[in-house]
Amino acid sequence: RNTAQAFEGDMQCYSGVVVEKSPDPKEPWIICEFDGRNQDDEQLLRGRCKLLLPLRDWPLDRHVWDDNAK
Repeated sequence: RNTAQAFEGDMQCYSGVVVEKSPDPKEPWIICEFDGRNQDDEQLLRGRCKLLLPLRDWPLDRHVWDDNAK
């Protein structure tokens, strides 16, 4: 959610924290909470997201949502 305006030339700094991770190593994902601030330390953006992670043995060109490739 946007909570303040950002203008061209503004410095923007973003950070995130992993708050949850998948218990199943065969279906890896993490949930992150993130925060974005401008040069005046005003909050620009705040949210939460789920990231799907590739397995270690997946080829670099395989998408994490591609269940049929191996």
